Amino acid sequence: ALEDYIYFLHQIQVDRIIFGDPAVVMFVKKQSNPIPLHWDAGALVTNYFQCNYWGKKGASRAVLAKELSLEEMINIKKNANVEIEVQVHGMTCMFQSKRMLLGNYYTFQDRQMKIERNNAQQDLLLYDEERDNKYPVFEDYNGTHIMSPNDICLIEELEPFFEAGIDAFKIDGVLQSEDYINVVTEQYREAIDLYNEDPEAYDDEKFMLVDPIEEIQPEHRPFDEGFLYKQTVY
Repeated sequence: ALEDYIYFLHQIQVDRIIFGDPAVVMFVKKQSNPIPLHWDAGALVTNYFQCNYWGKKGASRAVLAKELSLEEMINIKKNANVEIEVQVHGMTCMFQSKRMLLGNYYTFQDRQMKIERNNAQQDLLLYDEERDNKYPVFEDYNGTHIMSPNDICLIEELEPFFEAGIDAFKIDGVLQSEDYINVVTEQYREAIDLYNEDPEAYDDEKFMLVDPIEEIQPEHRPFDEGFLYKQTVY
């Protein structure tokens, strides 16, 4: 099915193809006018050697893993031969299984974790009483996905990315409404424009840019800075 799908994407002339599997590169290269490729292999994009390897294979951009610190991201950008994209807003996937696991949670883990059904928003949350965290859980044909309890929000922390020349910011809108994504995008667009006009203007106003987002942010999803100032050991 992949080869037919790649052919279809070239027929309708999409702007970019996001890939995490070498087979995509193989089929894209067969096209007469190949669509630019963006390499996004989730937690695997952790160093500039990988970025440059896939750049030689045809990728024009790499989407960095969410588990990287600011220092690691800047180092990758400094040494990469492709564009670099980082996630600045939204939830992240903490766990993914090809199996349908919700039934197992109900049956075997009832004493450890509670499944909370929010009928109003149709959210399924895995509740950790000890840490008071609520993890969104959903299943589709790809299996079971458990998402982070907090949302990354870096709208007040963008200066190092601007200074390092990061090429693109990613806003992940999974499990969010269209209205929410529109508001978030507008605020980050304003942040970028402010900095481009006058870095000091961004520095003065960045703390107010988050206000419209906080007004519509779900109560059970606080903001954090992800791994920006943390060190992950692999």
